[in-house]
Amino acid sequence: AYPDAVNAKEGRARKILLSQNFRSRQPVLDAVNYVFESIMSQEMGEIDYGEAERLNFGASYLPTRGDCETEFHLLGVPINRGGGKPALSRTLAEARFAAERIRQLLDEGYQVTDEETGILRPCRPEDIVILMRSPGPRLRHYTRALTERGIPSACRRTRTFLPPWRWRWCTRCCKFWTIPGRTCR
Repeated sequence: AYPDAVNAKEGRARKILLSQNFRSRQPVLDAVNYVFESIMSQEMGEIDYGEAERLNFGASYLPTRGDCETEFHLLGVPINRGGGKPALSRTLAEARFAAERIRQLLDEGYQVTDEETGILRPCRPEDIVILMRSPGPRLRHYTRALTERGIPSACRRTRTFLPPWRWRWCTRCCKFWTIPGRTCR
């Protein structure tokens, strides 16, 4: 277990709790907490996800809405067992799925809160963000998929806010989910 930041020795790993969230709605936090509680433990990831680690709603300025449910999607991409190149890469399949979902949100006029007025309005492409750990190898697929659906896009590369070892841990957790027959408690 990692010690709390105040108790950790200089230069050693530590646990920093960022439990108050001021940007996300309650359904998003509920979904994140559910996933993290399901996969994070001493055995899997070397950290327990308990009450102290839970994300708590702090965005009381956001108007209450009943149409902001979190979505989880599982994509199946056939594996080419013949040794040849697969018909569609997993990354391109994911990019096309994301682009199609964004197109649906734009076409249906999904309502978002305008930052300046606080009033609900139909979403625009600039309201939507796709977060990626390392866009380099994936960026061309996402740009292609968004362009195919008529959605303008831009990429701004920034420094990561998590150290590489934490990204590797998150990636391992995601790979665990993708192994057929594996279950999480």
